[in-house]
Amino acid sequence: MMNTFARQLFQLLDSEHYETKIRKAGIFRFPSNYRFESHAHKEYEINYINTGCCIMGIGSDFVPLRQGECIIISPQLSHCFMVDMQKACKITQLEIRIRTPKQLPEDLKFPMAEGQYCKLKSCEGILPVLEQISVLHRLDHLSNTEQANLDLLLLQLYAQLSGEMEKKEQQQEHDERETGPVGEIIHYIHENLDEELNMEKLAEEHGISSRYVRRFFKEQIGMGSNEYINMLRLGKAKQLLCNPNYTITQVALMSGFTSSQYFCRVFRRQMNVSPAEYRKSWRDTQHT
Repeated sequence: MMNTFARQLFQLLDSEHYETKIRKAGIFRFPSNYRFESHAHKEYEINYINTGCCIMGIGSDFVPLRQGECIIISPQLSHCFMVDMQKACKITQLEIRIRTPKQLPEDLKFPMAEGQYCKLKSCEGILPVLEQISVLHRLDHLSNTEQANLDLLLLQLYAQLSGEMEKKEQQQEHDERETGPVGEIIHYIHENLDEELNMEKLAEEHGISSRYVRRFFKEQIGMGSNEYINMLRLGKAKQLLCNPNYTITQVALMSGFTSSQYFCRVFRRQMNVSPAEYRKSWRDTQHT
């Protein structure tokens, strides 16, 4: 016998107010230190991290993601994307526009309202559904059977995402206790990139050992604390370099680097171009 939630999902599929359009679906590989600048679109974006790790900048938040985690970004929410400086990253991605009736089943957590995002951990069951959707999306023309299969896969995706989001809500209080002071340190890092960030001092101020903090970064975020900080600083520097009113020295200091010489050395090592060359290439793209 079909349960209430399943019946509600099929009623959604049958509604004249329900419509979907997939813009992008597939597995994408990004090289180390790749960055996609801030943007927004009309579609929901679902990113599942197959391998590697990255950071999504969403509004004023920076969300670290590693293998086995997934993030859902609702329409019109500005976001950017930064890959680990040392390792490449493979992502299964779906961008989909969804129109729904105003009244949705209470248990349906996805689709979300605009302006929201949700990070999910240990959600491997979502991956095969995204992969099957990607296979069908690549077909030029769908038969009636293939279209029906795609419709059912989307309902399955909604149900699985809703279940994972429900678990996240129940787990959230426990997660906050688990991260505790480390979460406060990470928040401080995000808010103070232009300052000197000494992990030993920050750990001491929050009553925990620096060894514990470094282990947390490696195990939970997938990269070392210094690498994480430099990744954020380089991302901020790239944004500032797009503003011609700032000199290279000002960009370096505003991004948290101790000198323009050190900044240029780190920038060139990671980007294979100097800050000045990066600024020039950005200007050139704006005039083509």
